[in-house]
Amino acid sequence: MLAGCGLGDAVNSSSDGSEGEAMTTVEATFPSTTESASESSATSESTTESTSESGGTTTATSSSTAAERSSGAKKNADFSDLTERDALSYTGNGNSRLAGTRFTSPTGNIQCHITGEGAGCVVGEHQPWPEANRYNDGIPETTPDVIGWYPGSIGDGAPQRWKQQGSWPSRGTGVELPYGTYLDVVTDIDGATPNVRCGSRETGMTCVAGEHGFSVSRETYDVW
Repeated sequence: MLAGCGLGDAVNSSSDGSEGEAMTTVEATFPSTTESASESSATSESTTESTSESGGTTTATSSSTAAERSSGAKKNADFSDLTERDALSYTGNGNSRLAGTRFTSPTGNIQCHITGEGAGCVVGEHQPWPEANRYNDGIPETTPDVIGWYPGSIGDGAPQRWKQQGSWPSRGTGVELPYGTYLDVVTDIDGATPNVRCGSRETGMTCVAGEHGFSVSRETYDVW
């Protein structure tokens, strides 16, 4: 069972994911990616107060390199502490714009959408993300709200970030993926594209494709 045949036409959609309203077709822009500067030697030092996925308020002071943060995030890619759920229960809609596997964190702040071409999560509220790893989406003046692999690049290098365009990844249409569970989504029956595995924890969402992945929440953003 494939996650989806393609992204289809990108359209503007309402925030609640309603199918009953009139839609206006727009052209999603996915130009060639440009090489971004490495964050491996950058140092982050900040004090933040924010709401976690579990709803609590935390105040944290951090001082670490991006490489250290990424190394720590990779630990989340070990899903042995999580229970697998059937991805087919989160997959459907044939060739429509909602085709694929769609799910959300229990708070609804992280909403993910995986197809046979792309895999990404829209994050509603989050602390400022680093400038590196911005995909060349053609609208650099906007604040990114998507993290993942843009169409045609699943598992091909570290995930990137961009501003949602059209209706992919979908907002407000996924099924809740409970904390402590994960999905293993088959993207290509022939194995040419790696499966995408995503796990939901109170600390955030982690998705992995091949040797690369990302971990994201309201407070953190790390890729490898």
